[in-house]
Amino acid sequence: MFTVVWALVAEPKAWAQAPDWQAVAGISGPVGNGSQIKAATTDASGNVYMVGTFAGKAGFGSITLTSERNSIFVAKWSPAAGRFLWVQQAQGFLDNEATAITLNGNDIYIAGQFASSTITFGSIVLSSTSVDYTTDGFVAKLTEQGGTARFVWAERIGGTRGQYITAVACVGSSVYVAGHTNGDKAQFGAFTFRNASSDTYTTDAFVAKLTDAGTTASFTWVQYLSGSDFDQADALVTEGNSVYFAVTSSSPTLAIGNKVFSSAGGSDVFVVRLTDTGTTSNVSWTQQLGGTGVDRARALALSGANLYLAGSSSSFQLPFGSSSSSPAGSYDVMVAKLTQAGAPVWIARGGGAGEESAYALAVSGSNVYVAGYLASTTARFGTTSLARTGAHSSMGTELFVARLTDAGATGDFTWARKADGSGSSNYAYAVAVSGANVYVAGQIEAFNTFGSLPVSTGGGTRRGFLALLADATPTTDTKTLLSEVSLYPNPARTSVTMQLPLIPKATPVVFKLLNTVGQVVRTRALTLTNGLRPELHLAGLAAGHYTLLLEADGQWAAHSLIVY
Repeated sequence: MFTVVWALVAEPKAWAQAPDWQAVAGISGPVGNGSQIKAATTDASGNVYMVGTFAGKAGFGSITLTSERNSIFVAKWSPAAGRFLWVQQAQGFLDNEATAITLNGNDIYIAGQFASSTITFGSIVLSSTSVDYTTDGFVAKLTEQGGTARFVWAERIGGTRGQYITAVACVGSSVYVAGHTNGDKAQFGAFTFRNASSDTYTTDAFVAKLTDAGTTASFTWVQYLSGSDFDQADALVTEGNSVYFAVTSSSPTLAIGNKVFSSAGGSDVFVVRLTDTGTTSNVSWTQQLGGTGVDRARALALSGANLYLAGSSSSFQLPFGSSSSSPAGSYDVMVAKLTQAGAPVWIARGGGAGEESAYALAVSGSNVYVAGYLASTTARFGTTSLARTGAHSSMGTELFVARLTDAGATGDFTWARKADGSGSSNYAYAVAVSGANVYVAGQIEAFNTFGSLPVSTGGGTRRGFLALLADATPTTDTKTLLSEVSLYPNPARTSVTMQLPLIPKATPVVFKLLNTVGQVVRTRALTLTNGLRPELHLAGLAAGHYTLLLEADGQWAAHSLIVY
């Protein structure tokens, strides 16, 4: 059984101190029936949506699912109610996995892969074309209505061996997926691509667009990157008609758009921006990052004009000028910031003598959150040291979450927190932010302690978990003028007015309105003087909680705003 503890246990701490674990919940089941949460996101109301896998019997509070082998689940968790509101299942007879999720209003898109000859999504059946029990990729849509969700459509990526989808994003009716394939060919609806290598066990990277027609969907275009070795796309974000993705490649050369890039050694990271023109796409720019060692991209996040990348690296000889640094161990956590034009700004690393990696990334204002695993006896993140203290302190992994502060030209770790695990396989695969709430999800084994919260999975069974930290708003010793700003009306519907304090001089101020996942949805720049009461229009925004960031003279403040 999975012991569930979902109650606030401490007040949030101030900035520069690691917040305590506030609560933890997860998936229960008999000993030997495992589960994991692979991706999570939040909506405007603060609810958490997640996808993952389970085997045998799995309990989501009062909801129980059963499966012969590894099946896929999609679940909605309500922090206010402290329980799962609904869970849906996709099932086949072999191993199946969901790896990605994104939201668009009441629509939920999930993606992953299935090894079963057939897999069912509600009444929808997909059939595999892969051989030797390898996998086909899938992307599926659910619509939430009446307190539950139902599958609307599902599409697959087929081929002769394995197809894997690791990321999904959407803008309006455009749904984008990224991943990799192996075998001699891969098929995306009417599009067929062949591996450039004669070795069918190498992999090719791809980004594909589907057009959601409501009850059906079809592939519109595909960007296919085929080198002679291993190429895979694990990260994807979108804004308007811009599609950003990250590729990890160990091919000696790789053609992206009309350019051919040569490897610096080991494996390199390529961050690529595509422009979606509707029925096709063009490469706008490509930034190559990597040294002579092994570099891996795991996650991307977009906030305003900034693009953030997370993963791992063993070389850190990246083109970040003085920001480049040497890893402490075989692989360290790597977090980097680029502009939307692809220019590198800063890089930060964390780790120890062993192996560490970030799997997930989320941004809220100037706060950058990463989650993953650490295998070093001691790992350092900025001024914070995390020591493995579990029964497997000399082997295995423990999960962590950390926050960096983006100061503009530089960025570094502010705090880091881990869970103490007695098992050997503890991972944080997902991180999501809603206001001050930071959610971490993944997999734990045997007995773990989240701060003062003990959690047992039963024997050596691996189970999915969802944990909460409350990250306090950054504070300073000196109260700034910006912190004295008041908003009215609040809650607001069509517009909000900002009442400013007395300002001694004309001051340029930038206003940014962020949603619960850290996306900038409104921005305005003004030169403020006494008596000016700027107004920010809210028309077109979904109801929910937002954060208004004000930046001036190197200072900033955050104010909560509710739109109804």
